[in-house]
Amino acid sequence: MAAFFDPRRAAGRSLNEYQVIQLLGDGNFSDIEDFEDDDDEIQPSTFENLQLDDPEPEPQLSVAPEPEPMQDTPGPSQLTPRPRSLRPPSRKRVWKQVPFDDCSHDYAPLPVTPVRTPMEYFSDYFNREFFDEIARCTNMYHHRKTGLELKLTTVEVARVFSIHIIIGCIPYPRVPMYWRGGIKLDIITQQMARDRFLTVRNALHIVDADEAPPSNSNNPLWKVQPMIDRLKLACNKLETVPGFYSIDEQMVPFTGRCVLRQVVRNKPRPVGLKNFVLTSSEGLMLDFDIYRGAKTMFADTSLGLGASVVLHLVKSVPPGSCVYHDRYFTTVPLIEEMTKRNLHSTGTIMFNRIPDRTAIKFKPDARMARGESQQYVCGPTVVVKWKDNKSVLMASNCTGSSSSSIVKRWEKHLKMYVDVPVPKVVEHYNQHMGGVDVLDQQMEYYRTFI
Repeated sequence: MAAFFDPRRAAGRSLNEYQVIQLLGDGNFSDIEDFEDDDDEIQPSTFENLQLDDPEPEPQLSVAPEPEPMQDTPGPSQLTPRPRSLRPPSRKRVWKQVPFDDCSHDYAPLPVTPVRTPMEYFSDYFNREFFDEIARCTNMYHHRKTGLELKLTTVEVARVFSIHIIIGCIPYPRVPMYWRGGIKLDIITQQMARDRFLTVRNALHIVDADEAPPSNSNNPLWKVQPMIDRLKLACNKLETVPGFYSIDEQMVPFTGRCVLRQVVRNKPRPVGLKNFVLTSSEGLMLDFDIYRGAKTMFADTSLGLGASVVLHLVKSVPPGSCVYHDRYFTTVPLIEEMTKRNLHSTGTIMFNRIPDRTAIKFKPDARMARGESQQYVCGPTVVVKWKDNKSVLMASNCTGSSSSSIVKRWEKHLKMYVDVPVPKVVEHYNQHMGGVDVLDQQMEYYRTFI
């Protein structure tokens, strides 16, 4: 039985089931920042307002009479009691251990299009007009700061971009080493001199302003917003068909000064800007949005920050598609909302995000055999628990555990591989969730820091 230390009585007290659910919440809300670790640390102040004894009925709030005209301040009996802030009511969900009908995922393959040249693909993101604007803004900035003319041309801007692409493919410890005798790269030195490249690199600007315009006064990224907009526009123009998509967060490495900079533990590059990305299951980026705060990014966060991110990114996903996301985003209200939008949704979920979970009686991990699974269904939503080395909890509106396949797992006691049954929902999640990870891997292969 759960227990905690009561600071008022200086003694340990046990918690009943009602009080445990009161601490964990009702599962209708989520927030990404609250679940960075597997086990959240509960502060002692959390228990100060916990009812240890049987809860008494709440007093009815009455409307206080208005004060008399000649009275300066109202008396104690005339003060209106301050109402408690309550979460919006949610419907009662009944979970039953019944079979679940899987939805069909027989998607047609992507249409075959002619293969174009690399420059044609690059021009979809950055064209000559964009390079003209960069040259103009860079010349104006350099003249304001130094009083000298830089005379940067559009061709030189394109060469600066090409040099950075080469630097990402052939990394050296220091940028000047690409021009150093004996180890220099002719493909770089023939395009631009070292001092010219460093001067243009330091003066490179995309906007012709030293202060944020009124329309972007609350945007810390206003100096690079034109480039972000061009990338988003090019990604949104990519053809999308009903299929498998994944949503996850990625880190944009950045160690400079910016109010949006975060430190996310357990990431290969933990310091930088948090970016929420929508990709195909093969790793093609279709949409993204850099995190700038929930109130700034979303008008409605009634379902929580994680659900708001998913609902914001799936606007360009065709109906009938299946979207995969991890436990930082998954909630039961999110899956129900995705059902209303004719989208399939599957993801790992934390048990304390399941509303009305008192009716869900999963076996303890110690009593579950390896490969065993259980499922509970409530309307269009199914929750599946599967035991491998550790247990995993899945939530979906399209796939359950009715059918399973066999995977090979190493059994250390037998010192051999054994066959372990895996539910269909887990198999599909492992197969299609890694789109953002594939994108991160490709970016890391050819990353350029500027």
